[in-house]
Amino acid sequence: MNLGSAEEELRCLREELTAAPDPEALFQASSKMARVVSEYFSPEQATDFIAATVEGMLSASPTCATAAGLWMKVILKECGDAMLDKVPAILDIIYSHMATIQEGNMCHL
Repeated sequence: MNLGSAEEELRCLREELTAAPDPEALFQASSKMARVVSEYFSPEQATDFIAATVEGMLSASPTCATAAGLWMKVILKECGDAMLDKVPAILDIIYSHMATIQEGNMCHL
């Protein structure tokens, strides 16, 4: 896939992620990256993506868990209309993990 200018934007955002001095800057760069990626996100990949982000939300690292939740929120917001037929499968994935997602990991969303 040819990403064109998005590839350069992602490269810059990756540098921001590695150089982010504080959690707020880290999450801003991650959110921007998720928005860029959402432009190329296929609705057919929705269930696999949601499953992966839910697994990330189960991480022992609060930063990783929050970032995974942030990515899921951005992708659903940006691509949600195209995923309407995937809603039952997405809800099944989320509900199957709800008991293990710690409420504290979700507080930054």
